Amino acid sequence: MRKFFFLFLLSVFCVGVGRLWYWTTDGFRLSRIEGFDEPLPNKDLSEEAKTALSQSYSYLGRGRQCFAFQSEDGKYVIKFIRTDRYRDRFFPYFNQRRKESRVTRKERLLSSLEISFEELREDTAIIAMSGVSERDHEVKIIDRLGRPFLLPLEKAQFILQRKVRLFKDVFQEALLKKDRAEMAKILDQMLEVVVRIARKGIISKDGAFLKNFGFDQTRAYQIDIGSFYRKASFNTAIHASVENLRIWLSHLDPALLELLDQKLGLIYENE
Repeated sequence: MRKFFFLFLLSVFCVGVGRLWYWTTDGFRLSRIEGFDEPLPNKDLSEEAKTALSQSYSYLGRGRQCFAFQSEDGKYVIKFIRTDRYRDRFFPYFNQRRKESRVTRKERLLSSLEISFEELREDTAIIAMSGVSERDHEVKIIDRLGRPFLLPLEKAQFILQRKVRLFKDVFQEALLKKDRAEMAKILDQMLEVVVRIARKGIISKDGAFLKNFGFDQTRAYQIDIGSFYRKASFNTAIHASVENLRIWLSHLDPALLELLDQKLGLIYENE
């Protein structure tokens, strides 16, 4: 009996240590960002991208699809796809439905990345992506514990973007100042991006606008690029892109919702 109790305590301890390590590292390890078998087409690195990748990148955070790292100068973010989410698990023959779902999600993700780079680069702040032709290029990343890794880019699926401020931060700042002119300007800049993307027959299935849109001093960007797909209807694309924003504004400030609807009315009319 004592032996079984000891084994039980040892198991609990090991599980606890594992969970603590996972929390400490935020789940990041190199094996979780190893590249897909299907690399994206080769793309040459621009001079800006080469300069950006010559810096080291420190851990920034984790999303549903990526681990993100920020450059030394704070001007760039490199995102590594969490490719382990799309690999076969144990006992694949007993889990065929989930396997098919992973394959479908991976295909959709790769398609979305291609759309982003080939058609939406200016509106997504992208300057480089997986498939670079320089096979010997490496980037230094530093994890949450401060451990450095030298990662060959050919071994991971990555997206390099200019770093911009999130919608929620920019809008909250204007809201605290009660600067309605600035809030109207932010909505205008966001709608400009939404309209340009919708005119290409492209829509994002992820409506989490608070973290999906970012701003610099001059314009807005849609920085979450993992959910793009093609949709023919301009009106449908616009509606899907702004519906969650409309719901949010209806609770936050009905007057701003009315302003947004007026702007949308003009967009539909002019189109």
